[in-house]
Amino acid sequence: MTILEILKSLDIPIKTKGNYITKIGDIGEDGKIFYYWQFYIDNKISMIPIDKFLVNPSAKLIELKYEIPPEGIERQKILLTGSEGFIGRNLYPKLSSHYLVRYDLVLGNNITDSRKLEMFSKGCNAIIHLAGKVLVDESIRKPLEYFDDLKGTLNILEVARKFDIPKILYASSAAVYNLQSPYGLVKLQGEEWMKMYSELYGIKTLSMRFFNIYGPFNNKGIIYHFIKAAKEKESLIVYGDGNQIRDYVHVNDVTDFISSILNDNFECETVDIGTGVGSSVNDIINILKVLSKQEIKTINRKAKFNDSDYSVAQLFWKFKPKINLFDGIKGLL
Repeated sequence: MTILEILKSLDIPIKTKGNYITKIGDIGEDGKIFYYWQFYIDNKISMIPIDKFLVNPSAKLIELKYEIPPEGIERQKILLTGSEGFIGRNLYPKLSSHYLVRYDLVLGNNITDSRKLEMFSKGCNAIIHLAGKVLVDESIRKPLEYFDDLKGTLNILEVARKFDIPKILYASSAAVYNLQSPYGLVKLQGEEWMKMYSELYGIKTLSMRFFNIYGPFNNKGIIYHFIKAAKEKESLIVYGDGNQIRDYVHVNDVTDFISSILNDNFECETVDIGTGVGSSVNDIINILKVLSKQEIKTINRKAKFNDSDYSVAQLFWKFKPKINLFDGIKGLL
């Protein structure tokens, strides 16, 4: 009996687009592999072991996603690590024409678990590696935890080598410039390992140095915290004089790029992913004043680290951002 026939027999409505259901393998405490159905319903996840599916269907609406790829786009099986994070949640709807394997800590899948990672990676044509911690301050307090992210990146490279997965897109960071934290160092070392595996084993790697990404599903970063404070009519905390220049790029532009570059023939490249336009903290405050039509109070505190540098991306010719900072913030209010 096929899964489609099972769903019909249970009188569960089925659609051809939207969320979907997939068969996933996992490893039990006894070391044996078992399988369960994994449902994605309105961004919520439900998992039901196969042997219990018929007696315990928890889903009221299941939508099977079998979309035909656009003309000229080859359907691929893609492992997406960090699938339930900020960038991942914005990305996976744009990969609906591919078979997507979502791998994330909130799903019980850790990139440091090489055995589980191998199981999920078999048969993949590409890996998009977004998983990892992202807080500079935290990395200074807990450097060993961030070193685990490097071990996870090495596990990604090993499964690519072992199973002949030809392509890896790696989430690096602009923190590799002017190194001041374990986080930035781990990202830079990840880039070097990408280059090494590309040279030794012919794996095509693209290291993407993300600048300051903002947008839906984000709960970190200056734009998120400023918008939250403005909505709650609280004072904004500004470190330093507010003249620090940064490159802020909308997550929609980032995910559009990732989904489009999958079918490109890159070899081993490292690219900046930003707008190429610098904006200061004070610029963000002024935008919020205009959009919110209210007076915004600020509290100035001592700058963290060397926070006076000018950090703007050198635009990669294939990355063409469309959303400017004003419109991006407007869409979040």
